[in-house]
Amino acid sequence: MSDKMAQFLDFDFDSEEEVYQSQKETSTESVYWKAQDGTNLLRIVPPPVAWSEWFAEQGKKPDPFFVLWKHFFTNPNDPDSYYIAPCPARMNGGKCPACEEAKRLGASRDSRDQAMSDEMRPSHRFVVNVVDRSNERGGVKIYEGSYPFRKFQGKSAYEKIRGLMSGVTRVNLVTPGDKGFDLVITKSGAGREGTSYDFGADPRGARPLHDDPAKVSEWINTQPDLREYVTPPSYEDLAALLHGAGERPPSPSNAGAIGGGQDVANPYGGADSDDEDDLAF
Repeated sequence: MSDKMAQFLDFDFDSEEEVYQSQKETSTESVYWKAQDGTNLLRIVPPPVAWSEWFAEQGKKPDPFFVLWKHFFTNPNDPDSYYIAPCPARMNGGKCPACEEAKRLGASRDSRDQAMSDEMRPSHRFVVNVVDRSNERGGVKIYEGSYPFRKFQGKSAYEKIRGLMSGVTRVNLVTPGDKGFDLVITKSGAGREGTSYDFGADPRGARPLHDDPAKVSEWINTQPDLREYVTPPSYEDLAALLHGAGERPPSPSNAGAIGGGQDVANPYGGADSDDEDDLAF
């Protein structure tokens, strides 16, 4: 063997360490944000100007909170997958195959069918885009939480967050400017009954979404398109998803508005996340 050292490309440990840390933070992240134990510091990202026409068509004022009715259950026709989709029956009066199946099972005398029927019913949810201050490199994520089922009683995550933004002591959790506040969510306990969440504004005071205006623009203009999350797919696509007929309908760019794709991790359960224990009620 020759004593002459072989030619090779050198490895820059300093620069590659930064690359490695970035890879660890982004390689397996979901489009959804998930609360960690203890204190979580989030900043709500307002919708971009490009969505103005959509809000006008819906007869709504611009709002970062998008409300939807959503099915989420283990698919009885494919136990290895989840059915995750907006409910057209609840949202726009359309036909919904999941609701039809739930009604059929609910009429059964079999207790297992009745239990499945209850699991298949849609829940009232909201989604909002946020930046996790502990992982800003991860970019904008979707925070999904509970919304009042029938009437407001102050128990849902939506009511608690909006409560901080109203009343005598209200704070602005939405503006990207230096008068905006970060949202503090403190998670404690474990298990479906033992997990609790406290909501508050950052007591240290207001600060901008980011000190760099270019980064603010980037986050606002490249955030997940929540309009797609509140737009139910066609009846045919939903039926194919439920009954496993052919290929599953393709998810929109947000990945997760329809179930069955790789990116089904979300705050209340999914293929690679915890169960409903972490629901922010």
